Amino acid sequence: GVGSITVTWDRDFANANYSMAGIADNAGGNDMVLGIANAWLAASAVVAVFAHAGPRTDAPFSLIAVGDQ
Repeated sequence: GVGSITVTWDRDFANANYSMAGIADNAGGNDMVLGIANAWLAASAVVAVFAHAGPRTDAPFSLIAVGDQ
């Protein structure tokens, strides 16, 4: 759906015990929020991008993940 993105890792993690951090880009002058879903897998994660005071939206974002592979 809009603003909900599944990120698939090029190289899977050893398990789902890894950390992620990210930021959504400012789209059209709106402050954006990047949310990371509670459940993620070794091979993928789901993130959501929200306008600060509004619904989910498709906007560019940056994400890093750190853990054992």
